[in-house]
Amino acid sequence: MKIKVSQPRIIEVDVEFPIYRKHELEYSTFYTMTTLLSEGNFYALVLHKDESGWSVEERIYGSLDCRSGEDYVLGKGIYSCSALEFKRAWSDFQDFVAGITHKNSTELT
Repeated sequence: MKIKVSQPRIIEVDVEFPIYRKHELEYSTFYTMTTLLSEGNFYALVLHKDESGWSVEERIYGSLDCRSGEDYVLGKGIYSCSALEFKRAWSDFQDFVAGITHKNSTELT
């Protein structure tokens, strides 16, 4: 009997950093910028926008895991995102935070 076995493999690809990625879901969108910290270590800044607003998360990786697919990890195909698009998302996030800060400061006075 033959069965199919999936096994992790290591591939080498040419990459220019930072890598920008946009992942659109039904009710939310994730914008990610991944940069190289040092040999084999990566930093990702993840912006998440949904119906309630924005959130941000920072991640550090020891490797780029392609189990989600090479296009996803490298920001290609349906996950492509330009530097300009990421910067706009970052600006929108900052505006969102500034609005909350302003609202909270006026409520205290």
